[in-house]
Amino acid sequence: EARSALEQCVKRGYLKPLYTEANDGINAAQNTLSEVLAQDPRSLKCRGSESSCDPYALIFCKVSVTFVVEDKEQGVKVLDVIEAKAQLEGALSADGVPLLGV
Repeated sequence: EARSALEQCVKRGYLKPLYTEANDGINAAQNTLSEVLAQDPRSLKCRGSESSCDPYALIFCKVSVTFVVEDKEQGVKVLDVIEAKAQLEGALSADGVPLLGV
């Protein structure tokens, strides 16, 4: 389910210029997201804890990735990958990559 959503986001160009269909962007984006989520990108207060009922989100290129931390054995489960249009409203960008907090 999340893989299909990621594929659609790559096909629609939401992860350009870094991840495209032409450069095996679907697999590369999935690998990058796996590495980022393995580092537990939640706030310091939550990091390392198991809180499966609380969904979290992070912005990756121009998509929002919603995930939960299930437990230490199962790790992170991605719930959805969607265009982050509202979150990126008015954001500056460099080479097509949004810059937040600038």
